[in-house]
Amino acid sequence: MMEEERGYERNNNKLVFGVNGERFEVSLSGGTVDPSTTLLQFLRYQTRFKSVKLGCGEGGCGACVVLLSKYDPVLDRVEDFTVSSCLTLLCSVNGCSITTTEGLGSSKAGFHPIHQGLLASMLLNAAFVHLAFSEAEKAIAGNLCRCTGYRPIADACKSFAADVDMEDLGFNSFGKRETKQVMEVEHYDRYIDIRHIPELSMIRRDQTGIVIGATVTISKAIEALNEENGGDFHSQGEMVFKKIADHLEKIATGFIRNSASIGRNLTSETKTVLLFETYRAAPRPLGNALPHLNAAFLAEVSPCEAVFVDDIPSPANCLYGAFIYSTKPLARIKGIEFNSKSLPSGVTALLSYKDIPECGENIGSKFMFGPEPLFADELTRCAELPILSVEEAIERSSLFEVPPSYIPIRLVIYRKEWMKPITRLSLLRSNLGHNIISTWRQTALAVPDEDNCLVVYSSIQCPEYAHATIARCMGIPEHNVRVITRRVGGGFGGKATKAMLVATACALAAYKLHRPVRIYVNRKTDMIMAGGRHPMKITYSVGYKSNGKITALQLEILIDAGLSPDVSPMMPGTILGALKKYDWGALSFDIKVCKTNLPSRSAMRAPGEVQGSFIAEAVIEHVASTLSMEVDIVRNINLHTYNTLNMFYENSAGESMEYTLPSIWDKLAIQTPGKVSILSDGSVVVEVGGIELGQGLWTKVKQMVAFALSSIQCVGSGDLLEKIRVVQSDTLSLIQGSITAGSTTSESSCEAVRLCCNTLVERLTLLKERLLEQMGSINWETLILQAHQQAVNLSASSFYVPDFTSRKYLNYGAAVSEVEVNILTGETTILRSDIVYDCGQSLNPAVDVGQIEGSFVQGIGFFMLEEYPTNSDGLVISKGTWTYKIPTMDTIPKQFNVEILNSRNHQKRVLSSKASGEPPLLLSVSVHCATRAAIKEPGNSLFHGVASISLILHFIWKFQPPCQW
Repeated sequence: MMEEERGYERNNNKLVFGVNGERFEVSLSGGTVDPSTTLLQFLRYQTRFKSVKLGCGEGGCGACVVLLSKYDPVLDRVEDFTVSSCLTLLCSVNGCSITTTEGLGSSKAGFHPIHQGLLASMLLNAAFVHLAFSEAEKAIAGNLCRCTGYRPIADACKSFAADVDMEDLGFNSFGKRETKQVMEVEHYDRYIDIRHIPELSMIRRDQTGIVIGATVTISKAIEALNEENGGDFHSQGEMVFKKIADHLEKIATGFIRNSASIGRNLTSETKTVLLFETYRAAPRPLGNALPHLNAAFLAEVSPCEAVFVDDIPSPANCLYGAFIYSTKPLARIKGIEFNSKSLPSGVTALLSYKDIPECGENIGSKFMFGPEPLFADELTRCAELPILSVEEAIERSSLFEVPPSYIPIRLVIYRKEWMKPITRLSLLRSNLGHNIISTWRQTALAVPDEDNCLVVYSSIQCPEYAHATIARCMGIPEHNVRVITRRVGGGFGGKATKAMLVATACALAAYKLHRPVRIYVNRKTDMIMAGGRHPMKITYSVGYKSNGKITALQLEILIDAGLSPDVSPMMPGTILGALKKYDWGALSFDIKVCKTNLPSRSAMRAPGEVQGSFIAEAVIEHVASTLSMEVDIVRNINLHTYNTLNMFYENSAGESMEYTLPSIWDKLAIQTPGKVSILSDGSVVVEVGGIELGQGLWTKVKQMVAFALSSIQCVGSGDLLEKIRVVQSDTLSLIQGSITAGSTTSESSCEAVRLCCNTLVERLTLLKERLLEQMGSINWETLILQAHQQAVNLSASSFYVPDFTSRKYLNYGAAVSEVEVNILTGETTILRSDIVYDCGQSLNPAVDVGQIEGSFVQGIGFFMLEEYPTNSDGLVISKGTWTYKIPTMDTIPKQFNVEILNSRNHQKRVLSSKASGEPPLLLSVSVHCATRAAIKEPGNSLFHGVASISLILHFIWKFQPPCQW
């Protein structure tokens, strides 16, 4: 069948293709289309379909995956396969049909069974990461997700295709071996498509074997190799082909194999010496655990209809901004001079510190401990970023001051004589960081408004801080700035202070140029700016008895904070908090926060606590190794007793019972405003200070409003959920919004709206009683309509500030993990993880279980996989998904069991609930401890913070391995 018969006419002057059933024609005449334009760029900026996201731009995350349907004239059929739209050129889809997640269904047109399956698996959050998981298990290989623990996604996929085996996951680069070679590709004015050259696209089978053309995709090559031979050649040859096919299935991901050819880059290829060369990782099986829920609360979701900052249509005359960073550390800037003639084509302006208004300040972000500059002025303080080590910082007295209120309190007087017998100078280095990388990047849109005002749409966890920073940078009153945040995709601390830099730079450009400006930070720059977790150098001395009881611990910790304080002064307290899960007898510590020329380190899920938990386990295991004792025996003997708990009670009311048992976490509630308004038709609009980060905050808030308003007890008041809408955060509408962080904002937001609802119920109760006397019964809509007509105030505001006795509480949890380590390769499989976690009286078990799983898996990344190194020049090495590896679906435990304890003993908190976002991350140290146990040899203890394959091999062999893999 000819393509003309299928509705597509051949025309060299235009592209014709379909998207979700809609026909698109793109003219190619007059240079209207840049040949380097990708399908993703066209979909996002030329159509209304925004579900595809630019997560990495490398084909490594799955955020941009679409279904491509293409007619194969040889087979005379339409073939459907997934591709990365960020790597697919627009000019290559002529005559094709593209399906995005919008093409599967919507809240208006009805949900697809895939959407319903994901909902049934309780994927209530995690934002857009659902969109690319619309195939069965094999097709979800390589889709990255920071929000969930992958388990519910796997369960949903199994409901669609129960018999499909999981493929190895994670993105492995292929083609040119150096990532830099691939990432720094030039844009050309002409591209030649050689896929349809018959000699290069053929597949021929005969008695001698199989001949596969170089432009045949890896997926089609796999199909050909797996086909039955029909007796043309012996079965042994067929077995070889099937083994090759099995190997090919472990290369990259499904949507990459559907596009990538087996011949690599033919136009620049030389004669190949090796006949067959690939790179692979051994497959790891996937767990099939089921959720353990005491209750469930499901809200209908609209997949991929949520609007984020980058989905907002660009205003007319909008400009697009990008950051330029220094490549030289501590270099003196002689001058910054720009003129329009020297600017590259398409560049309107270049801004520096000289463009800050006269009354403004060079400030890009500000937290409670100090500001970070927006621009380098006379001196570049970092190269792409670090140059000093913590040792050099100590030598030069380059330190940040820790405010007295954030200095940890010593509860026991330390005496040196308690340190006998003693192990001294046991050095622990944790120079490998942990980045916030997710499929979301920093983004902002600034629009000049009347009266010298600025409206800034920012993807930020703390709009209130950005509001003040922008006003201070511009030198204008705060009432001339309005920051709007509807929702944030993938926060975890990375969209707090770092997002201020992007929002402030965007606002300055719009203010200076009097035009709308949009910034969407590319992955490389985002990785450089993020900073990640704090690297540390820890030296400790520990005293202990022959039975393993530790009598004293002395710590010297050097924290690398980077070039600005950010949240770093909080780190000493959070580190010591998690460290105190054991009874050390006497504890002495000297913690210094070092100022270096690294990127400013920032908050990331459980900042400081996760490092403190690791230090504690390292010390325990070191003592056990020295005494040749079982680690669990040493752990048990150093747990707190009733008597040692009394020490925390007696310390002070504000610090009571702080940091006691293993796997506990101290939480501090955050003050939060709230506003609830009931409209004349009975629908409810809600504003809260907390920001939806894809972790279920709005779900819990809606649930709380429905619960609180139901106490009015009229007909229909028990079924209000569908009438409630939570709206975006607006810093001029709801002030003092604080920051969404520390896992407690959902609780504070719920309590704020509960107080509002109590006020509304009180106002409506008298009216309801009068109407009942007149009418006998009354429904919700009638009650509200009468209230409007009788001028009852149906809008209530509150500002929830936790009282002194309830602002702190403890989270309890325990985890046991079992791992298997291949001694020959270092490959590690997590066989099982069991978690028990105390959520108090959970507000939403479905959401909390998802948070526990997601936090635990993110912790696996910190302890086992993720490395954020720099080279000798201080330049960040891992700048994208090809070199920075976060957990994927093959990383999760084969058996993943989570149980939440709905304890009712937490009466002073919001409906007796507890946080679930960050504390479970500390439990993932159990995986690292199990890995240590699996490879432990006498005198060969594992004290590094990351147990990747290379490090495992390093500790298994103290000599060069006999062969290379």
